[in-house]
Amino acid sequence: MSGRWRADVETDGFLEDITVHPSIHTFTHSQRIYPMAMTPEEKSASRRKADAKYRANRTPEEYAANAKYQRFWHIKKSYGLTEEAFEAMRVEQDNKCKVCSVEFLEPDYTKATSGIQPGTPVVDHCHDQSHVRGLLCSSCNVGLGHFRDSQELLDSAKSYLEEDLINNPPAPAAFEELSNALLL
Repeated sequence: MSGRWRADVETDGFLEDITVHPSIHTFTHSQRIYPMAMTPEEKSASRRKADAKYRANRTPEEYAANAKYQRFWHIKKSYGLTEEAFEAMRVEQDNKCKVCSVEFLEPDYTKATSGIQPGTPVVDHCHDQSHVRGLLCSSCNVGLGHFRDSQELLDSAKSYLEEDLINNPPAPAAFEELSNALLL
């Protein structure tokens, strides 16, 4: 192999390409070093192997700390919210979804899950004006997304449901149960 190596170095969330001499070994574990002669497929295979080895040796505490860091890194990058601002919004909303008022659960960062766990607060934002509106449960956030944040579509869906309720009223026992639930 040649005497030159390439490394992808992450600095403040940005990836920089640098070329170094092989005698310089001052990289941390998060920085990957590979020969410049490697193909992209070889680099990917090398990264997967190194990542699998790293993940296999992590303790549950390290896994949880990394999962929490990644979540708030994404929130900061995507919405500009720090962990403190996120938690302040959560307290301001009494730890409840702004739409359905379901109480948020504490995220369990020790579980290996893909995506957001049910009951975990997610950031709702306006796609047109790029501002944060509040914290919602994942169901309400997905629901608004399916309606493309359109007031007209939401009004149409509400009318549709009201029309169905008029044309197909619930059975008396179910109606009484529903009325009691709504009065609580």
